[in-house]
Amino acid sequence: MKPIRPPVLSRPPGAGAVLSKPELSDLFKVALRALKAEPHEAATREMTPGLLQSILKGHGANRVVVANLPRELRDLVAVALKGLSIAFVEDLRAEDALAACAAADAGITWAEFAIAEDGAIAEVARDDTARLAASLPIVHVVLLAADRLVRDVAEAMERAGGVLRSSGPGQRPTITFISGPSRTGDIELRLLYGVHGPHSLHVVLLDWYEGR
Repeated sequence: MKPIRPPVLSRPPGAGAVLSKPELSDLFKVALRALKAEPHEAATREMTPGLLQSILKGHGANRVVVANLPRELRDLVAVALKGLSIAFVEDLRAEDALAACAAADAGITWAEFAIAEDGAIAEVARDDTARLAASLPIVHVVLLAADRLVRDVAEAMERAGGVLRSSGPGQRPTITFISGPSRTGDIELRLLYGVHGPHSLHVVLLDWYEGR
């Protein structure tokens, strides 16, 4: 029996260009929800700041750390979060970055790619302090270019291999796959969320942004 795939949803006129196959986006959002993560979609650049503001406001987040964003998105986030306490990890010394991530209510990071079938997000970090923005704050917000979705694990391994091969000697990055909020099971076999990391994961699919 062939697996039943979620329907491809139509996009209203003027909603922005779709840079990935629509079925991958829909498949990815279904997988995220199954993992207790929350998918969002920004069809245009203009929609993105308001969406980020809404997510952070929903969690009452006032202190935010940001890591690994491309320059254009970094500038966009800085404008979107004006009025909040925001720290860019790359601008801080290692000890200051650790303190900022530990004190933050939310972390915003960039995903190199993601697996549509599994809802797994791949983050590439060339500095360990950058990984703290994804693991220490209680709320994690991931920005992902919609054209960076791959279908399955096989394609993801090929993409990860390309990232490693393109890195210079002694500059191999750390590739982390994130599947939903932090969760663990206790001795009574109860599944608990947020014990060793973020208890909320939001993934913002950027339809308008062409990943590099």
